[in-house]
Amino acid sequence: MTTTPDSVQSQKKTAPDPGLLYMIGHYEVHICVHQFDLEWLTSWLPPELEPMPNPYSAPGKHPANLLFGYETDVEVNWTKWLPGVTYHEFGLVIPYIRWKDPKYAYNGPFLFTPIIFVDKDLISFGGEVVYGFPKRIGKFSVSDTAYAVLDTEWPSDYVRTSIQDTTTSVTPQGREMITNLLQQPSVSQKADGSWSSSGFWWNLDTATITDASLKGNITPYLLPGVPMPKVPFEGSGTSDFKNNGAYKLVTDWSLTLPQPLTKDWSAWNCSGLPPVPPAGTEE
Repeated sequence: MTTTPDSVQSQKKTAPDPGLLYMIGHYEVHICVHQFDLEWLTSWLPPELEPMPNPYSAPGKHPANLLFGYETDVEVNWTKWLPGVTYHEFGLVIPYIRWKDPKYAYNGPFLFTPIIFVDKDLISFGGEVVYGFPKRIGKFSVSDTAYAVLDTEWPSDYVRTSIQDTTTSVTPQGREMITNLLQQPSVSQKADGSWSSSGFWWNLDTATITDASLKGNITPYLLPGVPMPKVPFEGSGTSDFKNNGAYKLVTDWSLTLPQPLTKDWSAWNCSGLPPVPPAGTEE
């Protein structure tokens, strides 16, 4: 029998058992939670994965986190005396994903990331080869009110958004919803087809989070050179993510090294849903 994660879990100030060696960094990011058509969003997933029912999916839709970020002081936890890496990063991160075949100790909810753009070669190589995150090099154009990424392998803006900040702090209810949408372990697939999982701990209990509004367009392709019509997205505030939303997040994070699929990630699951049980154990 599985149980809903203890509410105290979401209030932890440190990552549960990140291991002796892990990545750390500082993140300033605007996040738009947009409801995309379920059929279209499912096309971003490998055949082994599927979206799962969750409290934030509008009818016929599924939420995705669009992250317009700036990373600083990114390093391994044992190398704090060395200068950290700084780079821009755009990520498309889909929450509430599970294995179609529930055969592991932990089968979901997961975050799955079909595409990431960065502007540092080292970060692109490490993310793709070590973790299986599909990181590509992009050309970034960033200001206080706008953020755009040009795919250097295809001469077109992949994503472009306008940003409007507020000074309105997110309510406790808003923080709970953000935690549910972000604090899930990740599952990823490397270019050779192998899979791994990892834990990104957002430290949301101590983060600075304020409401924002984002509006823009994204090109729904995953491979360079395969253009598709641009799709609009938007979100404002954190009162109801079923109707889209947006906020600014400033936090310090940690990221485990890749782990085997047999690891039980239940302690990293603050999604508000119980973990998907292994096949044959449901009650």
